[in-house]
Amino acid sequence: MTETRLDVALRIQESGGEILTRNHQTATEDKLDNDEFMYEYFVSARQRMINMGLNVYGILLTGGSGQVAGSPATARWVCSTYDYSDSYGEPYTSSEGFGSVYNRWGGKGASAFNNDAQSIKEYIDEVIENRGWAVFGFQGLNDFSIETMSEVLDYITGKGSEIQITTYKTMYERFARKESEIKNTVKTYYVSADGTGKDGTDINDPISLDVLNTKKIKSGDTILFKSGDIFFGSVDLQIFCTNDKKIIISSYGTGDLPTISAYKYVDKKWDKYSEGIYRIDILDESNYSGYNKKNPDAFNIGFIEDDNGNKYYHRKNSLDQLTEQYDFFCDGERYLYFRSNQDPYRELGGLKLAVDIKLLILGSDMDISNLRLAVTGGHAIQALNTPVKNIKISNCVIEDIGGSCLNQKYNLRYGNGIEFYSSDAQNVEITDTIIRNVYDVGFTIQGETGAGHNVFVHDNVFVNNSQDSEIWEGREAGGVHNYQFYNNISINQGRGWGYEARPDQDASAHILFYEYYPKTADIQFHHNLVYNPLRIYSVKPSMQEFFTDTFVRSDHNTYYMTEDSRIFNYVFPLWEKNDFIKWSQKEAASSFVNLPEIDRVLIDLACSSDDINSIRTQFDAISWQ
Repeated sequence: MTETRLDVALRIQESGGEILTRNHQTATEDKLDNDEFMYEYFVSARQRMINMGLNVYGILLTGGSGQVAGSPATARWVCSTYDYSDSYGEPYTSSEGFGSVYNRWGGKGASAFNNDAQSIKEYIDEVIENRGWAVFGFQGLNDFSIETMSEVLDYITGKGSEIQITTYKTMYERFARKESEIKNTVKTYYVSADGTGKDGTDINDPISLDVLNTKKIKSGDTILFKSGDIFFGSVDLQIFCTNDKKIIISSYGTGDLPTISAYKYVDKKWDKYSEGIYRIDILDESNYSGYNKKNPDAFNIGFIEDDNGNKYYHRKNSLDQLTEQYDFFCDGERYLYFRSNQDPYRELGGLKLAVDIKLLILGSDMDISNLRLAVTGGHAIQALNTPVKNIKISNCVIEDIGGSCLNQKYNLRYGNGIEFYSSDAQNVEITDTIIRNVYDVGFTIQGETGAGHNVFVHDNVFVNNSQDSEIWEGREAGGVHNYQFYNNISINQGRGWGYEARPDQDASAHILFYEYYPKTADIQFHHNLVYNPLRIYSVKPSMQEFFTDTFVRSDHNTYYMTEDSRIFNYVFPLWEKNDFIKWSQKEAASSFVNLPEIDRVLIDLACSSDDINSIRTQFDAISWQ
């Protein structure tokens, strides 16, 4: 008999390795003969392992007990899905998020059979009789003794033609051939706001964003959004095959950058709730256009914006707190309440309600360019709880981001431009991008776990954010190594709408260090131009010893400071720069320039222009004055 799943599992366990598994779904017999279906289904399991940082080699499809729904008795098919490393002995530690094999037997844990071979065999008979499905999983010898395993294996194989056992070798060879074929076939998808296509590979028959998110995207594919269009929702791709090629996400056609947004646009009369209080029913789609989904995030409004770009951001926790003009409250289920002297539509015109949506979810090997990500109550771009490597974001505009609540009870609000949260960020480059009007931070590496390695944020323009850069690494995090923030232009940091809206105004600054528990770091800030910051550094008291260490280096920057600017938290005004340099061991070669008057023309240009080179030219010129 050829090697079955039980044999492979014992061999892996004996050599110190562990098997990783997921549950199978019912498949009809005809699908088993469809290479495309089988490949896509089982590779999706493998991709999940890769996303979690495991170097998975192949897929084991073998052993167990079960059948294909509706198949004849002579074609009962036994299978389970296993992924394991490229060497049998490679250990998987608990920090990688996996234990041993997850036990399943038709919905019952293996321990439910109390190591009783007869009970197991009776259950196998029941499955066969009822033409049902069971997956035979096992965690180790604590669940089944070797004797029980052997007896069950003999029983399964003794069924002969009633159950087919497919070996790993047979299935992997089949998948390897298919994978080689697919890796060499790449597609370009065209996406438009009014796309009605199903395939998306014809520029004259584009697909919608919703259809794009159902496609199986592989490395080497290109996704192009139509210039001038607005797309409401999130770019959340299903990536099922990786290789050494990047997924390209960009634009096609002429005109303005394609925009990914998440707002509901209200251009009609509001209902009067009480004197000075108006409300809009978010469940009623006739009340708005734009983002039309009714998921819970759609009731979590970060800010409100009129057609002239004016923001209303004073969100309150209850109706009775709506005491000032343009305060608002979300009940989280149906209504948005707004304080106004008269009907908001009559007073302010059409209003955008920024809902709590992440506009683009990062995966590994992505090259993102020529997009605008604008107007959401959540994050613009996020990698969450999974290692992400080989990322480049360039020539984008990220603006009007955040303000939704993570915790409405405490009015804890959030929203970042680009965030790596509990994600191992590796080989990341952010360049030639405008990031402005963000409630929290333009770029951040943060979380209780995760890390950052070789992350370069350079030649960007940051405007009116609460912070430009934030580092926060929790107790289980791996640390930030070779993070460089350089050649950026920073304007009005800590002075944007997020500062006015937030309860924790102490955190508003050019650079924020929130927490850092790892023992080592390599973080550098250099050759940046910082114009009119509220503060340069915001550092929690518990972080000050870390900040003054050589783990953090900052030098060769130019700071244009007003009288109310501070270098560090609430201390060190411009005239005390030498004291700061001596205390912090930083900025010895930096320039601190008195800014007696703010150039409003420069500020207006930075706030409104999408031409990053024009902004650079104007701000570079002030260094020669």
